[in-house]
Amino acid sequence: MLCRIAIPALMFFTMPAFAQIKVHVSGTSDDPVGRFLVFAVKEEIRRSSSMSVAESEKDSMVDLHLVSLDPDQASSGQGIRTVYSVVWTAKTLHEKPVQMYLGNHMGVCSGRNIKECAVSITVETDKWVSTVRRWVPDSIEKEK
Repeated sequence: MLCRIAIPALMFFTMPAFAQIKVHVSGTSDDPVGRFLVFAVKEEIRRSSSMSVAESEKDSMVDLHLVSLDPDQASSGQGIRTVYSVVWTAKTLHEKPVQMYLGNHMGVCSGRNIKECAVSITVETDKWVSTVRRWVPDSIEKEK
């Protein structure tokens, strides 16, 4: 059993150190600023040298879940800003992988600073990707 788990994991994680980790970005955003934020985060990840955007959750190692809403929906300031929450998870190396919680962040983003918000979320995502990279060799070594 241990061999069935460790061998595929070793095959997957013996890639060069510069290989990109696939990140799936899912967004639940009913407000325009939130939808632009999800798009901008995906674009920032595409520009990254350490990460790439996974088209589906099954293809990713790290998942970024972003939920946003318009705090001014009931007022005349509608569509000016979004309140968002981001949760990062990673898949375990089990035969049937499960999601493992990494961290979360909440923030407010206006339409004028979407790029800055997206960069901030991407930098934090890169930190989690780096953490996952460090954990993988340790977990494989402990299984031997």
